[in-house]
Amino acid sequence: MKMALPFMILCLLGLLCSCKHSSEDQGMLSDAQYRGTFRAIINQIPGPYAHFNLELNAGHIKASTDSIGYPSICNSDGFSQQDNTLTFVNTCFWPDLAGLILLEGPYTINPGSDSIQLVQYISDEREYLISLKKQP
Repeated sequence: MKMALPFMILCLLGLLCSCKHSSEDQGMLSDAQYRGTFRAIINQIPGPYAHFNLELNAGHIKASTDSIGYPSICNSDGFSQQDNTLTFVNTCFWPDLAGLILLEGPYTINPGSDSIQLVQYISDEREYLISLKKQP
């Protein structure tokens, strides 16, 4: 019985260590640079793709796109993550224009095998898709 106890402890430690997953596996994004595309789908009609760059660093975002105002980005604000949700905080002043697409609010994180998709459902008529790959 005395010999079995150390063996059982080693087995338990092995099980605990094998259960670790990366933050991306758990639906979280780590601080890194990501590249991909942004696309709005309005009234079930997909809009054009915009090349999209995103850098997450210690609670701050730096984002850019090759299309002016698609989406409108405020780089001075941050983001938060909880479970499989990434929420962009946007406190910059934007004019109240119909159709203005802002990078703000909660996006559901859908991890894939080599990429991550962020999806924001605004309504039955509007959703935003961001497909990203982590850069080396």
